[in-house]
Amino acid sequence: MRALLASLLLLPVAAGCGASPSAAPVPVPGTLPSATPSTTPSAPASASQAPPAVTSPPARLTAWPEAAGLGRFLPVTTFAAVAPVAADDCWHLFPGFTAVAATPEGAFVVGACGVRLRLVGTRVEKQPTPVVNMSMGMMGSCRAHRMHWAISATSERSAALLASPRCGPDPSAVWANELERFDGTRWSTARVKLGASDPHESDAFDLSLAGDGALWLVVRGDDWHGPPDNAIVRVEGGRAIESRLAIAPELRRLLAQVHADPAAASRVPAVVPYEHYAALAAVSRDEVWVAGGRKAYVSGAATGVGEPARADGAVVWHLAPGGTWRDHVVNDAGLTTVAVGGDGTVVAAGSEVHRRSPTGAWETLAPAPESEATSVWVGARDDVWVAFPCRREGCVGATVLHHDGTSFRRVPLDAPPGGPLPDARSAHLASHPGGPVWLVTDVAVWRLERPGKR
Repeated sequence: MRALLASLLLLPVAAGCGASPSAAPVPVPGTLPSATPSTTPSAPASASQAPPAVTSPPARLTAWPEAAGLGRFLPVTTFAAVAPVAADDCWHLFPGFTAVAATPEGAFVVGACGVRLRLVGTRVEKQPTPVVNMSMGMMGSCRAHRMHWAISATSERSAALLASPRCGPDPSAVWANELERFDGTRWSTARVKLGASDPHESDAFDLSLAGDGALWLVVRGDDWHGPPDNAIVRVEGGRAIESRLAIAPELRRLLAQVHADPAAASRVPAVVPYEHYAALAAVSRDEVWVAGGRKAYVSGAATGVGEPARADGAVVWHLAPGGTWRDHVVNDAGLTTVAVGGDGTVVAAGSEVHRRSPTGAWETLAPAPESEATSVWVGARDDVWVAFPCRREGCVGATVLHHDGTSFRRVPLDAPPGGPLPDARSAHLASHPGGPVWLVTDVAVWRLERPGKR
């Protein structure tokens, strides 16, 4: 394992406390139960404060009333309909769509097997990437399909995505993710180093474009051979600038020594705390929200025999204008997604759905219906959309819930031709103010059809 790119801020506040400042290390039909507090208000806290009392979240519900007046999701296309016929050799490895980004006029949708789409209304435009031959050194070469991992956009003329060539299950056939930018005419690769030289050690896997054009990314590291190389970075002027790091600087330096001299492993603590960054939502060059949690790599951290076996709490990190990071602990088994609305409402979700109130307190809106949430989109405090993968027989792709400020309701989905669909492993939402809501699972794309609109 190489020296870690990241460095966890070993936070001065005990887990369970409210928000605490930390310096950035480097430049059932019926109504659901009412929301309950998730943490104390996110004001600065001191290490001497006692952990706040956390009210139990609403009981898990298995039946959700259908939303009235919102419309329903109608299918636009399926992965099978747009994937290249010759992509059989990549379907079993990375099947399906992976991400969606909305624009004022439509959306971008990307996935495995070189699939890249531009959607305008119900029109589907293909922007595929070609298969290329990649060298594997002494092992020869392989036919590589483009794997698209994430995409973000602010308009038809400004989008960014992360992608890399993939040949198959052979670990040698893995290359670093590349940042691609779209200017309204063509996609081009940006020359910027995002992670380790070896993508097996760390690489960028999520990104978010802010309204002012700032681009933020999540770099995730390998946790098989030591504490993972996680970081939050901002891309500026062709450079990836580290803003928050997953492991304390002194531990990072020690692990770097171990990488160069394994004899130094005896000096590595048996428990190495670190931060896991699952997703982020950029507001501007100076403001970003990150969802994830604190974890600990237990035993054998430097020798590769340990495991990240202990989770120490879910956290939403906020970099506020001025350069101060604050940490908001929430009551969740593990956060997976976060979004910020136009009115400043912040929603994070995982096994529960949490909303930050105008006073800074976090409240639990509801538990996930069947599985962890994988996507949130926020229009405003009374316009929250949450998507969950569907993992039951006879499903139609995903469960989508809408919160109107008071309670959640289920938004119906129509099955594509030939449905019902098999289980959806992921579900992603995106919208643009005034535009339609888009839903993408690994198998299909839907567009919300509101009553009276065509």
